[in-house]
Amino acid sequence: MSFAIGWTMGFANANVKVAAKEMHKDERVTPEGKVKAKVNRLLDKYAGLYRHMPVPYGYGASTLDYLICFRGKFIAIETKAPGKKPTDRQRMIADKIRAAGGDVFVIDGEEGLEQLAHHLESVKHATHPYLSQT
Repeated sequence: MSFAIGWTMGFANANVKVAAKEMHKDERVTPEGKVKAKVNRLLDKYAGLYRHMPVPYGYGASTLDYLICFRGKFIAIETKAPGKKPTDRQRMIADKIRAAGGDVFVIDGEEGLEQLAHHLESVKHATHPYLSQT
């Protein structure tokens, strides 16, 4: 077998492996990961929205899954697998954010996504003294 044929066959095998991984990709995503993907698609629709997803490594203070600033409004989001509830620590953090004037959404499915979408639309169209109206 020539080098070119062997290389081509190796390349074809690599493509098959990649295709197989892609085909089973949804099977590897956790239920909470699927909710996060839907939240990300929703947030992507809003120009000018700042989003931060802290990565928990055990250092520093805990927080919720998403920290957002949109048109001067602070919004935090905790995503959960369908039917799951926030932990006591997550509820405590959510209470602190609300006490500071922020909005908090716990999203485990379509209803929570719809509530967030409605809120983002109202923020988008609200008058803000420091932002130009677009």
